[in-house]
Amino acid sequence: MSEKTEESRRRSARLKGYDYSQPGAYFVTMCVWGMAPTLSEIMESQVVFTQVGKIAESCWNKMGDLKARIDPDEYVIMPNHLHGILFIHNPSRGEAFEGRFGSVRRRLPSNASPVHISRGTVSGSLGAIIQNFKSISTRKINRLNNTPGKTFWQRGYYDRIIRNHEELDRIRKYIFENPLKWELDEYHPSKLKNS
Repeated sequence: MSEKTEESRRRSARLKGYDYSQPGAYFVTMCVWGMAPTLSEIMESQVVFTQVGKIAESCWNKMGDLKARIDPDEYVIMPNHLHGILFIHNPSRGEAFEGRFGSVRRRLPSNASPVHISRGTVSGSLGAIIQNFKSISTRKINRLNNTPGKTFWQRGYYDRIIRNHEELDRIRKYIFENPLKWELDEYHPSKLKNS
């Protein structure tokens, strides 16, 4: 399928009207352009990073250093995609996500947060955080590969708003088990060839 055709069929996966800059927990998936398996290899159910994957991991872990309101949590860097959990905090009130709902690593809200109308990419929002991650990691990867200006990540990303502790536990388990189930993964090269 051509890029133009893919773009014309693409719809936003964001929850309409939801304010993605508010404190919360989010599960995200980002895919490599063309689903190229350049980030890692799965060997005996273990992730073995390539140099490119090491850059992606470093950028993911440094997101918490970029702004006090971002806390990267569990993640896995598969050959052609990255799954991860991000917490967005509210530093303006002198508290993080846990101030309202208990410890960020222990308790999350049992229902969705209030809905606010927003247009475009809001500064400090999940979209802005992902754009920043992709931009920084792409520049570093292109520097390593001597490929200035080359696209590395697919446009867009998948997200899910994590609404409670049980859902957080399920997603953490999914992330942990992802390498064990690589052969069955929808992003596995053998599955992509058949689609």
